Amino acid sequence: MKTTLIFSLFAMVTSTVMGQKLPSTEIPSSIATVFAKSHPRAKNVKWNKENANFEVSFEEQKAEMSVVYSADGSEIEIETEIEWSQLPEPVRQILKKDYLDHELKEYAKIVSGKEVTYEVEVSKKKQSFDLLFDANGVSLKKVAASAEKED
Repeated sequence: MKTTLIFSLFAMVTSTVMGQKLPSTEIPSSIATVFAKSHPRAKNVKWNKENANFEVSFEEQKAEMSVVYSADGSEIEIETEIEWSQLPEPVRQILKKDYLDHELKEYAKIVSGKEVTYEVEVSKKKQSFDLLFDANGVSLKKVAASAEKED
């Protein structure tokens, strides 16, 4: 009984943290409409529910993107995969200086309201983590890379 309870709690926590995959039929029409108007060329669309929000991952014009919408259809955040050359120079300088012996895997620009940040996925040996910077190269956060990205 304890094993079942522990497993059930683990499953609930994991699904909440990782987000639940949703078929497009379970997306509120107001959110689906906003997304379709904003991204009419989106391909390989995948929806997730994260707490009260909805996240859609997709490809558009050869770029991988994701958008997080609130339950009322307001856009919370847009993340767009970018190239090394699109990172601000101060961010590139920090990476060259402090992460020379790491593999730099992916780069993204994140826009949330008026705030713009840059995310870099970094790995060394078997450790992977994400670094978050502002445009001036100031380190904002370092977190273990989520298993979600491995999908």
